Parts: sequence; C-alpha cells; structure tokens
Amino acid sequence: MERGLRVCFILDRLFPITGRSARILAFARALSSLGHNTTIITFKETPTSPLAEEYDGVRVRRLSGVLPVGSRLSRKTVRGEARLVSGFSFMRMLKALRLLPELIDMLRSIHPDIVHCVHYPSSMIGLLLRDLIRCPIVVDIQEVAVPVAFKSPGKRGLYVRGLILELLACSWPDAITVPSPSLKRYLERAYHLRGDKIAVVPNCVDIHELEPTRPRDIVREELGIGDDDFVVMYFGTPYPENIEAMKLVENLSIRLNKLGFNVKALIAGMIGEGPSPHPSIIRLGYVPDLSTYIHAADAAILPVYVILGVSSRVVLCLACGLPVVTSKYTLLGSPYLAGHRCVIVANSPEEIMEAVVRLMRMEPSEREALREEARDIARRYFSPGEVARRLEALYTSILASRGKR
Repeated sequence: MERGLRVCFILDRLFPITGRSARILAFARALSSLGHNTTIITFKETPTSPLAEEYDGVRVRRLSGVLPVGSRLSRKTVRGEARLVSGFSFMRMLKALRLLPELIDMLRSIHPDIVHCVHYPSSMIGLLLRDLIRCPIVVDIQEVAVPVAFKSPGKRGLYVRGLILELLACSWPDAITVPSPSLKRYLERAYHLRGDKIAVVPNCVDIHELEPTRPRDIVREELGIGDDDFVVMYFGTPYPENIEAMKLVENLSIRLNKLGFNVKALIAGMIGEGPSPHPSIIRLGYVPDLSTYIHAADAAILPVYVILGVSSRVVLCLACGLPVVTSKYTLLGSPYLAGHRCVIVANSPEEIMEAVVRLMRMEPSEREALREEARDIARRYFSPGEVARRLEALYTSILASRGKR
C-alpha cells in the first residue's frame, strides 16, 4: 500500500463511552496501529466539550453545535424509577441538519479516503452526504432496529420507525459492516442485499489495555466483599432491556443469599446509579476504570434477548478473564463462542441461577482454567490486529472498485 488510508468515523456521540462508541474507538486504534490516519467526528455532548482532542490515542473532532443525540433519561418516572427515552429522535435529526454544512467543510479539510458512519443516526447523515462528498461511505450496523419485542401491538409505532431506519441504512452505502454472521444473514434476507456488500467485522479488544489499575484483593476489600463471597457482575446504560436484566441479576443475588450462598452483585455503569436495594447488591454507578472492577468479579451475567450482534460487554468480560453467563442469542451472534466452557448458556432466571451455583461449587483450579480460556478467546478471535486487517481489506476493495487504489 502506497500510503496509509485516511478514515473518518462519524459518530452521534462519543461520551459517555457505551458499547457503540467503544467498538469504534477500538476500530480507530487498531487501524492507526497499521499506519492509517483515523479521525472520529462527533457532535458536542455538552457546551464545554472540546472541539478537538486526542482521546485514548485517537484524534477526535467535534462540530460546534451542541446536539444531545442518543440516550437520555426521561423526567417522568414509572413506578418511582427513571426510564430511558428512545435514543433516536427525528426532531434531533432535524437539528443536526443545521450542522451539515460545517460537517461537509470538516470532511473536505481532512480529505478522507473512506467515511464510516456508525449505526442508524449517523447513517442518516451519511445518506445526506453521499452526493456532497467524493469518497465511499460505509455504514456500521451493530444491532437490529426492529427487535422481536417491537412487533407486539402496543409497540407498532416503534416497529414502523425501526423498519424505516433499517431500510434507509441498508439501501445506499458502498458497504455495510456488522459484528456477527447472524446480523449479516438477517440483513441479506430482510432487504435482499448481496452478501459481498456486508462484511462481518467483530468487536475487538486489547487485553493488555484492560489490566486493572489496582489489585483485585484491594478492590474487593474497598467494596466490602469478603474472601468467601462469589461476585457476579452486570453493567450497562439504562435502556429498558438493560434495566430488566439488572433487576434479574439483583434478584438472583437476593435469592441465592436467602438460600445460604455468599453472593454479591456488582452493578456498574449509568444503570448502577442510585442506592442499593439490598446488602448483597453493590451499585457503583459510572466508573472510568471499569475493567478494574470486572477483574474483581468472579463471573458476568449478561442476558441478551433482542440483539443479534455479540455484545461488546461479552467481549470485554472475556478479555478480562471472566466467565460469562448469557443467553442463546449470544451464540447465535457469534459462532466463535460455541463449545467453550467459559461461555455458559442460560435462557431463564432458573437456568442462570443453576449456572451461578455450578460456578460457585467449582474448585479454584477449575475457575482459573475458565479465566484463561476466556482470555484465549479474546486473543484469538477479537484481537485488534485481525479486525484492522479486515477493515483494511474492505476499504481497499471498495477503493479499487472505484479505480482509486
């Protein structure tokens, strides 16, 4: 290759870091390690967000207007709890249109070889850009916009909206990237897309960057976790599905303690804000060094019911050496995980409880073997080098088809 590619990722929001933004940050870092020039273009999350910065080794540039796109908590409460309003708003997209001329000027100053739009909100922006900039545009679709739950009569409006989003996102780009073969198959069937238009690019993670900042024993002592306590971990943003999963994990901890087991549930992320409802539950809220607390746990419980792609949370926990109890949809999302003892399939609360009890009863040597197997999966299938080479091959193929490489 005669020179590194200039790749711009367009992301609706970088902070707070979620599975979506973590995937793109990992892509940008991985490509940079191969000598490519990467930039993330995003909107200002707050009035004080810097217009330009380097975050975690990645160049970030922001448009001047504040656009609170993405998830936010509703002011209303349901049964005393805040609930999350839908992360995609057509009204906010209309506001984004005012920043389109600035975005075009920014892209023209960078002269990208590839523009990679991230998920549905940014794909709408890419749709508007395609005739205004002279470079290929790729869209990264990380999950379905019309999960099965939206097909119920009470959610007909969400279903129609999701269908429109998927149709628009799939109809125009030069290529689409997805995290799993199952999501690729879904898009091919639903929208009659050619298989060579969709590239499977899994999430990636560098296990060396996830080393804990403090020793595991110290962290557990700080949290009031005893030597005999078995710690299960859950983390995420407060989407309704995540709130439901968090309650499942918390109720599991309470039930196991009533049965005489020493179990603690560690809840992190924005979903873990607020007082703990039981002594066996530790709510951390948002923590900048999440991997330190993952290392302090003994297992992760990550139910996945509607997402076809492999959750970045599953990959993160495996990279930290944590066995993961999850549902069958995770295995549908990634065949790489099938047949490994450290990925335990449990599709109901009772099955999850049985899986946790089996883990608790294992000998220390068996648990350590599961930890090593988890790290090995992350190294083998989700390494930054492998993912960067897949992206590089996709980009160069697109450019070659246009006669630019």
